[in-house]
Amino acid sequence: MLIALDRCLLITRPFSFQVIFSRRNTALFIAVSWILSLAAVLAALYFPCNEEHKEGSLFSMEPSMHCNYIFIVFTYGPMWLAIVTTLLVDVYSIWSLHKMNKVRDQLSAQDWSPVYKRKILKLCYMLALQCFVNPLIMFIVTIGDDVESPILSFLVTIFLLSIADSIDGAIVIAFNHDLQTMKNTIGSPASKCVSTRGSAVKASSNGV
Repeated sequence: MLIALDRCLLITRPFSFQVIFSRRNTALFIAVSWILSLAAVLAALYFPCNEEHKEGSLFSMEPSMHCNYIFIVFTYGPMWLAIVTTLLVDVYSIWSLHKMNKVRDQLSAQDWSPVYKRKILKLCYMLALQCFVNPLIMFIVTIGDDVESPILSFLVTIFLLSIADSIDGAIVIAFNHDLQTMKNTIGSPASKCVSTRGSAVKASSNGV
């Protein structure tokens, strides 16, 4: 959700982006998200869970709040809230890109370069795919508890939820050509040649 908000502000409010998502504010946002997640887990754990209190020898009383429902609300509620918020933010980002492109078309008579158009389309495709994949993952995780097979239930709940961020990161890398070529650029012979030339120039200057 923070990544979606960060990206949305970068598109819609580029001048306020660095102020809102400064290094200090970003650390604060991450800390707050961790605190809220931990609070939701602790709240689910500390609610009474099917504890019976005996009243005499014939009657027993159960707590008024059933732990299963409370656990579901505090476990999946924040997750679905984050997914829905991310979905709305990504849709707004796509709409803002479309609106911004229409305004630029009206103000500028010249056509955009194919490279720029390709980048805009890739960004829109990436946002659209994330809007589909993230809710799909949460839906599978939510219904995964009803799977009878223990191994399959583990794969579609705990394991899938643990790699959800990795899947989201893989989508970002798949649509970002700069991230794909960064490793090749760093390890390419050209970069080593530049580094060698820099060392040679430095050595010759020291010798002079």
